[in-house]
Amino acid sequence: MARREYGVGVLSGLCRRLRASLDLAEAMPRVVSEVADLLDAERCVLLLDRGGRVMETVAACRDGDAGGRDGDGAAGGGQGEADPSRTVIERVRRKLQPVLADDLTADARFGAAESVRATDPRSVICVPLLAGGRFMGALYADNRLARGVFDREDLAFLEAAGDVVALVLANARAHTRFIEAARLSESFLLDLDPESLLGRALARVVEITRAGTGALLLRDGTGGGDPAVRATRQRDGEPPAGDIGGRISAHAVRRVMETGRPLLTDNATLDPDDSLAYSARTKNLLSILCVPIRAWGETRGAIYLENAVAEGVFDEEDARLALVVADQAGMALENARLHGVERATVTALANAIEARDSGTSSHVQRVTTLAVAVGRRMGLSDKQIADLERAAILHDVGKIGVPDSVLLKPGRLDPPEVEIMKRHPDLGADIVRPIGLSPAALDGIRAHQESFNGRGYPRGLAGADIPLFGRILAVVDTYDAMVSDRPYRKGSPPEQALAEIRRCAGTQFDPAVAAAFLEIREAQV
Repeated sequence: MARREYGVGVLSGLCRRLRASLDLAEAMPRVVSEVADLLDAERCVLLLDRGGRVMETVAACRDGDAGGRDGDGAAGGGQGEADPSRTVIERVRRKLQPVLADDLTADARFGAAESVRATDPRSVICVPLLAGGRFMGALYADNRLARGVFDREDLAFLEAAGDVVALVLANARAHTRFIEAARLSESFLLDLDPESLLGRALARVVEITRAGTGALLLRDGTGGGDPAVRATRQRDGEPPAGDIGGRISAHAVRRVMETGRPLLTDNATLDPDDSLAYSARTKNLLSILCVPIRAWGETRGAIYLENAVAEGVFDEEDARLALVVADQAGMALENARLHGVERATVTALANAIEARDSGTSSHVQRVTTLAVAVGRRMGLSDKQIADLERAAILHDVGKIGVPDSVLLKPGRLDPPEVEIMKRHPDLGADIVRPIGLSPAALDGIRAHQESFNGRGYPRGLAGADIPLFGRILAVVDTYDAMVSDRPYRKGSPPEQALAEIRRCAGTQFDPAVAAAFLEIREAQV
């Protein structure tokens, strides 16, 4: 009775400790140590299933060690595949039932060796960690010195301890997945080129769900036909070698694309859908999870996950995580498409205005390319670069409001005409305000004719009072204007224009911007 009460007290303590702990990696070794003490075990190990029959030791102790980690990564103490403890753990994983053995070296269930090694365990006890019927890992204890160390009361205690640990691990796993889904969602929303994130997002989904291989498939821009593979990852985070087609059930993907609903199967070879079962058998597949990528009510693609070596790898929680990532991917890809349409539209508008001004539409492209290069050289963030690009594309859009008699005049402008021309930065910012540009982009358009010494227009700002985008555009716009041919003059040689930028650094131009621009151009000349 005293031992049973002690066991209840240990369980109560484990519950409190695990519930209060914010760091499971720190708490688990203590749990293992206390379990080993109560069982009078020589060795106790907590292992987690990482998928693909890979069991990772996360905490272990030996002979009363205070929960130190076992560095060999397995319950077998570094003896390799022949270690009997591995056989016990594999049986627990496969049958989802506990094992209690008085003398493992003589137990026919585990193929007892003809010659018993001194390092082989004798008394063994092991229970599965189950959450919602899913195998999460195992609690294992043994004693190689004596037979019959563990009894049914010990097994009951270890099963109760395993239930507590499994519940805590399941909650921690769900929390981790929620945080991961939020991070991936934020990454998609912040990146204007979400396709660059597809591989990384897929790699995290594969890792978290314990898939063997994952693929992300998308339809082309027309929206018809079968989706094409756009990213692939295996458990180590790398793309799989060889043809990925041999690892994908085309029928599973097609069914998800047609129905727009997730597909989750513990063993695809036994699926009621004969076509899916046949596809799985021919490709040696077992667990399959496939979810749709949707945007505006249409299914645009799918995230496909498989595990060919184990049944029941994926659960509803995995499906929810994959769906969150898939939905965010669909929204991000649609936003990127709309951004591309918007960019093409405003570029066409800017080119049309520039063609009216100088008979060529290449000035906008050149200024934009140079501005982005300078921004990158100066260490601007991706978000700033995107805003700078928009400002560069639209910097002269206000010229639409300048009369031809002023804009196209071949000679010097008289004072009233100069005043009309000076309105175009403000006019341009006002014209494009409704399309939702950032304040920084609008400021860049408004300030691209300001001078570092305060002699520019439209406000006569000076130094750091000029918005950064305006200071960048002032340099690249002036340089391109100098080297470009106009109807009324021939363009200057690049060397002469660069010398002028250098001469005016600190007066007309921000010296830091001029230096970054000169570094870029001189490296190209």
